[in-house]
Amino acid sequence: MITEYGGIAFNHESGWGGYGNQVETEEEFLKRYQDITDAIKSIPYICGYCYTQTTDVQQEVNGLLREDRTPKIALEKIKSVNDAKRKPNT
Repeated sequence: MITEYGGIAFNHESGWGGYGNQVETEEEFLKRYQDITDAIKSIPYICGYCYTQTTDVQQEVNGLLREDRTPKIALEKIKSVNDAKRKPNT
């Protein structure tokens, strides 16, 4: 089980910037989210995963939602990444 991953922050949000480089657009966020999630799904013995932050809190702005609980990106797109079938190892 991966109990914390992600930490992707948008550059224009205020506060702590998250892990690694910040993203500028929804497309950049989704690409990074997809890449990280696919990497986790490709490991056969991983049975589940949890994104590091559902909502922004105080100085941490790496959530999927802002502190007021408004989505930063369309939640259907996040769901689509999560619902995608595990790709076989090559």
